[in-house]
Amino acid sequence: MPIADKNEISFCGLACGKCIKGKGQTMECAKRILEDIRESGVDNWQHHEPKPFDYADLKKGLDWLASFDCAGCHAGGGNPECMIRKCARKTGVDHCGECPKMPCDTVRAFKENTGIDVERNFRS
Repeated sequence: MPIADKNEISFCGLACGKCIKGKGQTMECAKRILEDIRESGVDNWQHHEPKPFDYADLKKGLDWLASFDCAGCHAGGGNPECMIRKCARKTGVDHCGECPKMPCDTVRAFKENTGIDVERNFRS
């Protein structure tokens, strides 16, 4: 699968430019929402709302999104321990779509562990 810029696609075939974590916009939005919650104190109102809402869980998720700034796998972002990244680097390919062994046991294990279907990511 030829691509114009290897930074546009991760080793497993996810499109970095479409990823909510990689765009930076989600990170900034999460930070703004957290700040709004802190400034307004809305999380203290949860027990008075018609349907109780767990602001602690919301803030936990927003904290995660606010702290995640990914430059993309090829630019040093993503999980450095990713089994797909390690395999691609060892094999010398930019992504699994270039690998003649695909699909392989690593791709199958990755799908089982993460739910990401690498093989599907490279189907036309």
